[in-house]
Amino acid sequence: MIAGSPIDCALSQALPLPAGAVLTGPVYRAPGYAKCTVPNNPYVPSVTNGANANSYICNDVYNPPNFYPSFVADAPAAMVVTSGPTQFVRVYCPQAGCSPVTAPNRSFMAEPSAIRGLTPAQIQSVLALPGLPSMITTVTAAAGSCVLTAWGAPAFGQAGGAQQFWLAGAPPTGANCNGLAFASPTIFTRQEMIGGHALWYQPLAGGGNAGAVATALDVGPYPQPFTAMDEVYKSLDLLNYVPVNGAADPGPLRAALVQLDGEIYADYPSVAIAAAQQSLAAVHTEMRATDPAPTPIHAWLSVLGGGLSLSGNGDSHTLSAWMGGFAGGLEGRVSPALVGGVAVGYESGWLGAEGISGSGSSSTVSVTPYARYAPGPWYVEGTLGYAYSWGRVNRSLSFVNAESFSSGVTFATRGSPTGNAFLSEAETGYRFDVGGGAAVTPFVGLQGIVYCGNGFVESGGGPVDLHVASATTSQWLGLLGGEVGYALPLGGAAPLQLTARVAWAYDLSDTERSASAFLDGTPSLASFTVQGASVPRNAALFSLSAVQRVAGLDLFARYEGAAGSGSYAQSATAGVRFTF
Repeated sequence: MIAGSPIDCALSQALPLPAGAVLTGPVYRAPGYAKCTVPNNPYVPSVTNGANANSYICNDVYNPPNFYPSFVADAPAAMVVTSGPTQFVRVYCPQAGCSPVTAPNRSFMAEPSAIRGLTPAQIQSVLALPGLPSMITTVTAAAGSCVLTAWGAPAFGQAGGAQQFWLAGAPPTGANCNGLAFASPTIFTRQEMIGGHALWYQPLAGGGNAGAVATALDVGPYPQPFTAMDEVYKSLDLLNYVPVNGAADPGPLRAALVQLDGEIYADYPSVAIAAAQQSLAAVHTEMRATDPAPTPIHAWLSVLGGGLSLSGNGDSHTLSAWMGGFAGGLEGRVSPALVGGVAVGYESGWLGAEGISGSGSSSTVSVTPYARYAPGPWYVEGTLGYAYSWGRVNRSLSFVNAESFSSGVTFATRGSPTGNAFLSEAETGYRFDVGGGAAVTPFVGLQGIVYCGNGFVESGGGPVDLHVASATTSQWLGLLGGEVGYALPLGGAAPLQLTARVAWAYDLSDTERSASAFLDGTPSLASFTVQGASVPRNAALFSLSAVQRVAGLDLFARYEGAAGSGSYAQSATAGVRFTF
């Protein structure tokens, strides 16, 4: 009879089994094997050990005169009726020079993890083959197939020892494998050369982010057979195909590997840094709007928003983000030339990478003390601050294979990146009055933001959840530019102060963005590093601002943009300053 419960007995603990039900007996043979027993018995009473398995396949009849048992007699064995399509591989050597010549469509099979990463000579040893294999084929046993499995015995001078499988035939018409027919040759597909190492992904995947993931997946040890991560590997195996005749298409495999790579986490620091830059821009907008007259303590409040787009390079993907929030603070004039204050801010927004799954939200809070000293035409101003960023990122992974026998696997992951940012900026310049209410001010500056991202682990995706390592990302911008200011009379008590700025920004730090991680389901814990969209080394900065004093209030607004190497960022600030 067929065991009625899922495979969770002691047998399954000793021998990894495919999804299905274990036959307890009797177990019927295919018609072609009925002659191997005396008397002519079409079944064996049960299959629980290697001796039963050897008897089932008539090992003693079909291997004379030099009898080699296929399975270890006193080790566990089982006959499983599969509950769904189950993927195996078979190795063989069809060329005329092979000794012996073997064919792809035969019953002996292996679970891919048993030979993954092995050379042909190593495969011959662990499977105890009579000759050196040269080719490999995918075998997909249909739902309801009778699959025999046991531990392989030494044979032909080879060590053996790997778990092996034997396909009894096509799904039977009756119970307990009764009514078996020979398997159709059409289930043996994707025949290709083994190559240097069986089933390795990197040779077809190539370089870049996909190649980084492939290289990590190629590192053993590999997942246990029939686990969730093993199914991920098998789905990738179906995309990792190099035909014997004809060109291989790396596109499907690379696309699947990119889904695994977590590139969006390499981009996240750029979003956190952009949020910090917007906070700094709001502070500097306020500093430059300060009334030079001695006044009591002031308060100010502004709303801000903006976004950025960082171009991908063909391997990395374009990052897009937008964010908005508010900033405010208190400031006081210590002396006619010196103003100091402290600002707080909050921003929230969205980020996503084009062409791949990976999007979510980002929030940032900041505290920024600042000061400006302007005893005359010359000035110097600076800020030192801290920001904390947290986000929620969702990824959807789906490997859907063109083969009719596989629907692939689909996972959804959730990540929660967090990090601390340290903000600094200094600028100095000299104002030249040119008459008529206009002035020109050349300036130089340095802006530094150091983002320290914390390590974290995704959830929801099981074996494909990423363990993302902590990392530090810096951006140090050297600034050289000029400002043109004009006091536009409006007929009121105070003119409208207009300012335009242009500057060259040079990034003194590493402009690459990367993240290192490993997949939760990989026993090797082999990590990989992927690249996100880089920031431009050189960029043009430009801004327009206006300040107007109305009824004791200073109203200010500013637009700022940056562009370089196909990437851009922009932000806008509008606010009010008032006296207690």
